[in-house]
Amino acid sequence: MRSIDVVSVTTLADLLRQMSHTSAQGRALGCVFEVLERMVDDPRVTIFMGTAGSLAAAGQARLLRWFVDHGFVDVLVTTGANISEDLVDALGLAMIRRPPDMDDRALRDAGYNRLYDVCVAERDYVRMTEVIADFMSTLKPETRLSSRRFLQHFGQWLAEHGTGGIVSAAAARGVPIFSPALLDSAYGDAALLTHRRGLSFTIDAVEDHVEFMSLDVDETAAVYLGGGVPKDFIQTFAVSTDFLLGVRDVLRRRGARRRGTLERVNCAHKYSVQITADGPHWGGSSGASLAEGVSWGKQSPGPLAVECYCDLTIALPFLAHALAETHPHRRANRNFGFDYNGSRPGPRSSQGGPSWTLKS
Repeated sequence: MRSIDVVSVTTLADLLRQMSHTSAQGRALGCVFEVLERMVDDPRVTIFMGTAGSLAAAGQARLLRWFVDHGFVDVLVTTGANISEDLVDALGLAMIRRPPDMDDRALRDAGYNRLYDVCVAERDYVRMTEVIADFMSTLKPETRLSSRRFLQHFGQWLAEHGTGGIVSAAAARGVPIFSPALLDSAYGDAALLTHRRGLSFTIDAVEDHVEFMSLDVDETAAVYLGGGVPKDFIQTFAVSTDFLLGVRDVLRRRGARRRGTLERVNCAHKYSVQITADGPHWGGSSGASLAEGVSWGKQSPGPLAVECYCDLTIALPFLAHALAETHPHRRANRNFGFDYNGSRPGPRSSQGGPSWTLKS
């Protein structure tokens, strides 16, 4: 243990490295930074990032987009809130700071929706929802597609209309986005608007899961910003692929065999960092330690798995700016060979399969 020397700290990266030699969550945050540096420098690693809640509504949307733009994310798994509410800013609308003890009845009567200590005007939220519905209305009737494919084309559509955001950045960089609970957000309201217009399409959850489990990777790393569905979805990538492939050797990934009814192969994530404000003592996934995932085969044991119990609005800006100092150049993110040619998705052929293939 070493105390922080104020005089010798000249950058955020310096500060985080010194914090890693202190104690409690300061040390944890410093160790998270060290593991992040190792994973982005590892050419064999595919980085999965899971984003829970609505970090966009908490002023973190441009930070998330920066991670995507700079290649520090190869696969994004997120709630629908993070990739819809970031459009409020992208469209030139506004989240407004308000004290959390403000009278909620007064806010309702004035036409504002509160998210802890910020508000968004109902008209602006509906405008954002209508933009999503406008895109949905361009889909061919009875289109059936995964959330990954839906968001790929939405990102291209946003770029064509001069609207930035996380989804358009991911489409430009070839970063697939999976949102297993996409409709639990403004996307659900937009789907209702589209349905009212007489248009019908389907987000296929099974195809989503098959596409995700079919990603051809070597070693993997996981960055969990919060918990919830995105965290669990990424964790299953380490333990469920063999159910799909029906083979003991999972692609090129090195795994460990498990005893049980069936002999299975688990390919634990090599690196993992988790930042959450939840605690493990409640028994839920969002606060569960990474060590708990070792028993499942989701996580490799050892110092390359670090959790920090901290507010993400504190931790994420520190980590992003420190990485910007030490890694000013874009990292070459993975290319999974998905079709990003800008064509609109159409009806899926009853004879044809998906646009990706499994390697034997």
